[in-house]
Amino acid sequence: MTKKKNISPLENKIILLGVTGSIAAYKSCEIIRNLRKEGAQIQVAISKSGQKFIGSATLAALSNNKVITDLFPQNPEGGLEHIDLAFDIDLILIAPATANILCKVGNGVADDLISTTLSVCEQKQIFAPAMNYRMWQNQATQTAVDILRKREKIIINPEEGELASLHKGEGRLANLDTIINTIRKFFL
Repeated sequence: MTKKKNISPLENKIILLGVTGSIAAYKSCEIIRNLRKEGAQIQVAISKSGQKFIGSATLAALSNNKVITDLFPQNPEGGLEHIDLAFDIDLILIAPATANILCKVGNGVADDLISTTLSVCEQKQIFAPAMNYRMWQNQATQTAVDILRKREKIIINPEEGELASLHKGEGRLANLDTIINTIRKFFL
């Protein structure tokens, strides 16, 4: 008798991973690896500030795709990458999601690669915030999170614990299993 292969709900799904400028950007590497193990195809877009924390070469190697780094690349190819994404992907994950991107998207600001891409894409959007606990507790951040939830965006609350600043509080990127399980649930 042959074994039946368990097919992941992520098999052949195209997921856009938006990486923003948090120290937790390095954890995006594990997110990519785990999603690819389940058969997902990953397209990465990284903000300018995200590039200060992790290199595009690493993300390209792990995703097996060119990384989108700029809204207006120096050597543009035909079309606009951020517009083309609106038609090619199944889901968007922003991990880590900074206070900056949460507030921009919550208020309709589209002035960089990630916020402009989010403004044009109608696919389900999942945000996994990671920041200092004071940034997470900031009233503007919490208002933006409330607005995003009302717009049916999924916010995976950050965890409480020791932060990069050595402070303790709610602000750590959610556990990898929590993030992957949230994505799986969307496709079930």
